Amino acid sequence: MVKYLFDANTFIAPHRLYYSNDIAPSFWIWLEQNYGDNIFLIDKVRDELINNSDFLGTWVRNAIHNHDNVLYTNSDQHIVDNYASIMQYITTCGFYKPASYNTWAQGNKADPFLISTALKFNNNREEAVIVTMEKRLGGLNTTNPTSSEPRIPDVADYYNLQCIDVFEFMRRLNSNL
Repeated sequence: MVKYLFDANTFIAPHRLYYSNDIAPSFWIWLEQNYGDNIFLIDKVRDELINNSDFLGTWVRNAIHNHDNVLYTNSDQHIVDNYASIMQYITTCGFYKPASYNTWAQGNKADPFLISTALKFNNNREEAVIVTMEKRLGGLNTTNPTSSEPRIPDVADYYNLQCIDVFEFMRRLNSNL
């Protein structure tokens, strides 16, 4: 079974842009029904989502907050070790200026831990796919390092991890909303 690791923006973008609960409640019902089987959250993504008092924060608290598919990153040594490897990569690859990767270095940003978790599963021969609405920065080079924060798909590419958006996820699970 493929483990789909959801980034916070995979919930936030649909909620705010195209699947708000008042016009597409079936999306949220379908997502909740599939959560236990295919969708996993890391604790840092869950915490980011439940801190909102809107529909999305309430939905996460009620639908998936205490579910078994929440993965705890700081208590898993493999994930912590992978985080260190990711931080080493982004600080030495030459694509990023210090200001761009400092947000990841603080230890509370979910993005590097999401990649770390996917890497752990793939290293254990389990298939993990990151679901994010982030787009690659593209054009990364050492001649002109970027000041932009690292993007999940760019760093995941280095580790040969697969990233898809919520629409591709829905296609893979044959959603018929």
